[in-house]
Amino acid sequence: MRSPEGDPEKIVRIGGASGFWGDSRVAAPQLVRSGQVDYLVFDYLAETTMALLVGARAKKPELGYATDFVDVAMRPVLGEIAAGGIKVVSNAGGINPHGCAKALAKLIEEAGLKLRIAVVEGDDVQEQARDLIAAGQLDLFGAAPLPERLLSANAYLGALPIAQALAAGADIVVTGRCVDSAVTLGPLMHEFGWAADDFDRLAGGSLAGHVIECGCQATGGLFTDWESVPDWATIGYPIVECRADGSFTLTKPAGTGGLVARAPVAEQLLYEIGDPGAYALPDVICDFRGVTIEATGDGRVRVAGARGVAPTDGYKVSATAMQGFRATGTLVIVGIDAAAKARRTAEAILARTRTLLAEAGLADFGATHVEALGAEASYGPHGRAGAAREVMMRVVADHADRAALEIFAREIAPAGTSWSPGTTGPGGGRPAVSPLIRPLAFMLPKRAVDVSFTLEGHRHPVAVPLHGGVLPVAAGRDEPPAFDAAAFADEETTTVPLVRLAWGRSGDIHFFIGHVNVTLGPHLTRLNNSTNLIVRQDETDLTIDFLLPRELRGLNTRVIEERTIVAMYMNNRAVESFIDGQLDNAYWWARAAVAQDPRFTSAYNTLGVIYKRHGDIEDAHRALAYALEREPKNTHFMSNMVLVLNDLGRGAESAALAKKLDQMEPNPAFSYFMDGMVAMRKGDYQTAKDLFAKEVQRAPYYHEFHFWLAA
Repeated sequence: MRSPEGDPEKIVRIGGASGFWGDSRVAAPQLVRSGQVDYLVFDYLAETTMALLVGARAKKPELGYATDFVDVAMRPVLGEIAAGGIKVVSNAGGINPHGCAKALAKLIEEAGLKLRIAVVEGDDVQEQARDLIAAGQLDLFGAAPLPERLLSANAYLGALPIAQALAAGADIVVTGRCVDSAVTLGPLMHEFGWAADDFDRLAGGSLAGHVIECGCQATGGLFTDWESVPDWATIGYPIVECRADGSFTLTKPAGTGGLVARAPVAEQLLYEIGDPGAYALPDVICDFRGVTIEATGDGRVRVAGARGVAPTDGYKVSATAMQGFRATGTLVIVGIDAAAKARRTAEAILARTRTLLAEAGLADFGATHVEALGAEASYGPHGRAGAAREVMMRVVADHADRAALEIFAREIAPAGTSWSPGTTGPGGGRPAVSPLIRPLAFMLPKRAVDVSFTLEGHRHPVAVPLHGGVLPVAAGRDEPPAFDAAAFADEETTTVPLVRLAWGRSGDIHFFIGHVNVTLGPHLTRLNNSTNLIVRQDETDLTIDFLLPRELRGLNTRVIEERTIVAMYMNNRAVESFIDGQLDNAYWWARAAVAQDPRFTSAYNTLGVIYKRHGDIEDAHRALAYALEREPKNTHFMSNMVLVLNDLGRGAESAALAKKLDQMEPNPAFSYFMDGMVAMRKGDYQTAKDLFAKEVQRAPYYHEFHFWLAA
């Protein structure tokens, strides 16, 4: 049943006091003492945090929760919270919410206060996972089945148990794994009486939670125009003033630094959501495309217009498993050719250690990684600091045996007197060997999860609706007008960094993606990032567009099965998500493409790219090996395999494959285009024309080649 309209004048004020485990201790006191909040909410849990909590509990069973919540955030404000009647909701419980509540209850008792703590239960699904593992459940981050033993498995719960715990009289609600926005949506469901099928309001409340879940990112943190954000040291943590219709106004404590404006809010709205028309949460699938963001003056921004539809009938599960051990060594190297010296030093360390491992009867490393920080390593071939005179060498090694990495760690410091001039001491001393805990994910039906909360020793079951909604494959969009290059033929143009024209938190790195819905042909895209990976498509495919551009009309066509077209679309969405930095969404789309049509080999290539970026090098190798088994002459797949083999420390194989690739494709895609651009800048227009013509001949569907040839 849908909830009543409620009091249109009622406002619920919620302060976002934490964006991650490790956020500043100033947040809670600042918000509590502002007198501007009714609720204080904390978001602590990322996938990496869950892995850290697993390690902490392995050492001390009473841990496994975000200890900062108790010791740093709550301790200084408990009295003020009790006196002001401020309610608290936090997912600090991690993998041990009862341990967190016990520590907090002790603190409350020592302070002589009376506050009721509720603990949300049900997110720990290790028992249910055993049945899935036995049935061969695949990891959402990898094509391989889940490992036999999981260290943890926690479902992303929604806001309903939080709302019911508050309705039962809880002053503080501690949860384990839940979606970040649920700590805000739960109080709003309770305060306004929103029902579980009031999807538009649930979407609005989820958006409010999404905007403040990363703390100061809503108030000027990480903002593109960072120079315009005043007084970083006293930046204000975000407050949302929410109404019964799902709209809200963002502000911050009076007298604090930071910036409340439309642009930072817009940046945060798009942060980590994938498709803004289909942001899937356990309570609602949100459509943010119609959202309005309006500056109302006096440091306030009003947000409204979120829509929602029924959620799916499954929970995403965040799991962890042991994957051996890892050690990371660092050295600072100064002087001329510092980057080259750093890379050679790292390679020498690995070569020497491999010899020592062999002599000790130990296997080679599972994976290695080398980079020179300070030389723009993350920019790959686009870096401009190759001549840096001060860099940090970073060399990472993974191994199944701790003893092997102890040998590796011992060989970092000797470089200080053995090889490169300008080598200084290792940062932090000899590297520690740490467990390598691998994040995993899978889906679990909601009906298999018993959700409840415990308050004052009594367990209260929570009946979570099984709506069974469907995630929209593609929300309808208006087609943007085609770019008319001829209209600008006589105009003087200039090239500027994208950061001067648009807002985005990736600094000056930007990517281009064309109009086509699905790219199916010898279309090669090299991403402007550290991996330089090729993610589209194999040379046997075509180009499909449901609104066919002029340059493609009249080309040869062939019939493609519906399942293949759908798989192609899903793979394209995976690529778009990857480019946008949404690795989780990229994986989901790529896996869906494989499931839709296992014959569509390009999806395995995309999976390999995603695995590599995620750090799962062995999985990347398996995915690409399968793709190459199906298409052994696919140069795109081969290019990615070269990089993966290198990451695995199999340099000889990588070099051999690279040599074969050079013989097969002496002029990689875009090489004529890039050379043509160089010729244009030099004023050698005849050479540029010839080079652009070669690219047009090789890839007639790519409109930018036609544009520059015409220019």
